[in-house]
Amino acid sequence: MLFQNPFVTARSVSTQLSVSTQGALNLIRAVERKGWLTEIGTVGRGGRVYWYAPRVFRILEQPRGTGADDEPTQMTLSVS
Repeated sequence: MLFQNPFVTARSVSTQLSVSTQGALNLIRAVERKGWLTEIGTVGRGGRVYWYAPRVFRILEQPRGTGADDEPTQMTLSVS
């Protein structure tokens, strides 16, 4: 799921994994404690909280043939 889109919300996890919103939040928090997800805050009028997988994001955004250890120079989040 994170390799399809490294940005998640409780709602997106709930929908994709067919669990309740609370179940999704529990999963997100457990994965966040392991360091796999980082909260980036709320976006939009509804105040939806977003998390992202920084290591996955770096891998997906790096130019081909470069190392995955480089930090991304810019990160944008598009909410539709």
